[in-house]
Amino acid sequence: MKALHWLFYLGCICTLFTACQDKDEPIDTPEDSDRELFAGENRTIILQQQTKGFHSPEYVCKIKAEDGTVFTRKGLHVRLDGQSILTLHTGLKKGVYRLLALEFPDLGETSSDTTWVEFGLGCRIDISAAGDVKVIDHYNSSLNFSGSGTQEDPYIISSYSHLKTLRNIINDQRQNETITTHTYFRQTVDIDMDRASWDSDHDQGWNPIGNQPSTPYRGVYDGAGYSIKNLWCVRPYTSGIGLFGFVEHACIKNVKMVNPKMEGIYAVGSIVGGSITAGDRADTTFIASCSTSQGYVKGCKGSVGNGGLIGVTDMKSVLLMDNCVNESTPVSGDYAVGGLLGAGSLYSYTNVQQSENHASISSRHTGAGGLVGSVDSLSVLACTNTGNISGSSDYDPSDKASGGFGTGGIAGGTGISFIYASINKGDIKGHTGVGGIIGSTRIGSDELLFNNALVKGCSNTGAIEGETAVGGICGESQFGGYLVYNTGRISAFASDAYVGGIVGNTSIAVTHNVLNQGAVTAPSSHCAGGIIGKTTWGAIFACQNYGDLNVSAHYAGGVVGLAGNYTMINYCSNMARIHNSGKGPTGGIIGEIGDPREWSALDIVSCVLGSVECVLGIAGPMIAVSGAVFKEAEAGAAHIMKEITHVLHLGETGLDFALIATETSIWLYGFYEMATEKELELMKSSLTAKTTEITDKVKQAMSDIRNGYVWSSSIMADGLTTDVSKQQLQHMNQVLAFYEASDENNAIVNYNINHKREERYEEIEKSRKLQEIIQKSITGACCIVGAVIGIAAIPFDAGSTAALVLASIGGVVTSIGGINAIVEGATDYQNNAVVVSQCLNIGEIKVDKVDKVGGILGHAQQFCEIDDCVNVGPFKGEQSLTNGGVVGRADSRSVINNCLNVGANWFAVVPSQGNVVSLKNSYYYGPEDYKQSQIGKIISLDELCDTESFQEWSFSGPYAKWYVENSKGYFPIPYHSEMEEAVEE
Repeated sequence: MKALHWLFYLGCICTLFTACQDKDEPIDTPEDSDRELFAGENRTIILQQQTKGFHSPEYVCKIKAEDGTVFTRKGLHVRLDGQSILTLHTGLKKGVYRLLALEFPDLGETSSDTTWVEFGLGCRIDISAAGDVKVIDHYNSSLNFSGSGTQEDPYIISSYSHLKTLRNIINDQRQNETITTHTYFRQTVDIDMDRASWDSDHDQGWNPIGNQPSTPYRGVYDGAGYSIKNLWCVRPYTSGIGLFGFVEHACIKNVKMVNPKMEGIYAVGSIVGGSITAGDRADTTFIASCSTSQGYVKGCKGSVGNGGLIGVTDMKSVLLMDNCVNESTPVSGDYAVGGLLGAGSLYSYTNVQQSENHASISSRHTGAGGLVGSVDSLSVLACTNTGNISGSSDYDPSDKASGGFGTGGIAGGTGISFIYASINKGDIKGHTGVGGIIGSTRIGSDELLFNNALVKGCSNTGAIEGETAVGGICGESQFGGYLVYNTGRISAFASDAYVGGIVGNTSIAVTHNVLNQGAVTAPSSHCAGGIIGKTTWGAIFACQNYGDLNVSAHYAGGVVGLAGNYTMINYCSNMARIHNSGKGPTGGIIGEIGDPREWSALDIVSCVLGSVECVLGIAGPMIAVSGAVFKEAEAGAAHIMKEITHVLHLGETGLDFALIATETSIWLYGFYEMATEKELELMKSSLTAKTTEITDKVKQAMSDIRNGYVWSSSIMADGLTTDVSKQQLQHMNQVLAFYEASDENNAIVNYNINHKREERYEEIEKSRKLQEIIQKSITGACCIVGAVIGIAAIPFDAGSTAALVLASIGGVVTSIGGINAIVEGATDYQNNAVVVSQCLNIGEIKVDKVDKVGGILGHAQQFCEIDDCVNVGPFKGEQSLTNGGVVGRADSRSVINNCLNVGANWFAVVPSQGNVVSLKNSYYYGPEDYKQSQIGKIISLDELCDTESFQEWSFSGPYAKWYVENSKGYFPIPYHSEMEEAVEE
């Protein structure tokens, strides 16, 4: 009987072969690739369920050998009695092969119209030495995939027809839930999706896998490093555009998109349109080792959430992206546009690590970033952007609804954010809130309300341009920075702009060991600084500016343009030239410090808002208030906010912090459920290596800038030597080494900064008043629950694909009490608790029309204290009675102690002593022409190098504040920071 069957089959094959030969127009079939490769005697393969639905008499079979070689065999096919007999023109030798797909002709009217389409297989066959052929993979006939769908035996994707099959299953409401978070797929070959896109819709292209929020993809898809080419989906007014439209608690890894062309209105990405979560579950989506190149991702007019890999993350969802790259796929849209991720909705958390963007990114209105456009809580570790970023290109200031905020090299707009060991090299151009790393963390439309951003171990080398709130690292934020530098050119063009070499506008600035070398220019600015444009409250330690300021500003300073009434500045230096053609206070370190006016409700709120959320928020401490407080899990909001008057400091300085934070996030949010143990170990070890590499480069670059700076003899007053610069550099390096040596040393510095501030309060006997204001602020305002810049997406599971584009930055502020309580406590406080100590200015200060010019400080408001500072830089401009070698103008009850001016052409230490309650042991070295001013003690060249000349100055002991070489031409410079010595509480 079997013999009769085989004779019948053979007859059918001969008939088919003859019929093909007798056609008038022979079909142009693809040639066998490497016909002799793997050639053998076996020419017949019999399949059953795998080829159900395949009826073409001829085919080209795509085959993959065990060594990864992909080749083809032409052949003939007949299907009878539930079996397909595949007869190859050239046989196969012994071995195991994976049958990828059968290509067959889709006949047109003529042979020239004929195209070849695919029928996916995916099964493996084993050909024995005896020529027996055995199918060795399980086949799921209900889903039509080879494999079992487990981690050990995943379903095989070896053809675009498999992706179409998967799409049909997921998009079917009845079958959708058959694919769960524990269903695994693995791609085994490069796939060209052009035909599949055309098959979906000849005009609009691919219909995504999971095309509705109600039918998301939930499985694990492993692209295994193979490419998906030429996918196109042009649906300008549709949401959820990508290979996958919507995913929920999914894992997608090792997918390589090549030449994707994607267009939609909301949630548009090359791989995923939107990741959603069910209810309050905070589901996690894991995107790992994925990339995109060529093609484009773009949004139509009014679009929100366009990303190189993923468009939008849903409310309360969690996204982890690891080792992902946008190589060259440009991304554009109106709101929330990012190289990897477009938008993160309110209450979402995004973690991006060891990922890169090299493509151009552009938003027409709000939120453009190299990695992420606009997100809520964000953690970024070991990431790089080299692409040029353009934000708010169509922004119309008269149309507030169109936004205009948030353009950054790493992130455009964020809620609470932590960015560690990350680099931007691309040029950044935007409107408001423009930065090399972060653009803006603005909440609402008020300029003083910001979320917290902590940036550590980061750098920017790209040029940064904007209208206002422009900074080399951050445009506007409640900002913490440690071990960061900028060398890119910084430009702000708006009238009354805020601009800084590191950060433009901030209500709270905590910056320790940050460095700027980028030139700062602004033709008409409000505040301009080499490090910070404006801050309301601050703790600024060991910061260095080497970037020239060429501005026309109301306030200009080598380190800070304008600092508010709760600011500590210690051991900072300016080495750059300052030219202010405006009319406002100008100083080598600070333009103006302190606040002369009454506190408003907005002032108070801007300083305390977000202080609860800034610590241990998602990835770890942000701008931490007292560390001990936040180790207590039971610490309530009010208790935390009370502590803001005690300390504002950065968290741990070590690399371990980032690794602990990352490990915590992996386990906390269930990433372990999606990745294998081996993958997690590789992720951690790779992240360790990457963060170490980047932080080491940042440290080395900062060291090279410091070591490469040479004091010019042209800036030195007659008789002084530039050899002092070697000592100054050595001292700065010693202070930084102490700070970085241990967390204990870090804590000492932070404690001392705040202890010094408290001492000043006691001196002016107003600390009780400040406490009262803070207490009433707590009862009157505000705890930030979440914020996102630019857009607040309506949750996907609300049954709508629309998005709410806010008039400015989205956010949620929960009122704890009435605003009257704030106003009552805040309207009558005018005193300042400000201390500037151990600062050094080397830069030349040139002004055109400015009075209130000082070598250290242009204008010190009432109750300000300036201690142990030295100015070396010369003055250039018209002499007046408001130009001082240390302070240009000091208001009532100000204190100036132990300061020195050796810069040329200054009038005196301070022009007038009338408002200064104490001018103690401060000295002035200058030419005879200026000795008629007896404000400050005149000192000679011979006396400058003699410690006995300086009464009550600290030259001895393990924590001596001053050092001077006992040789003519030398003069005292800061030695140990006063913040190094441990103080008992």
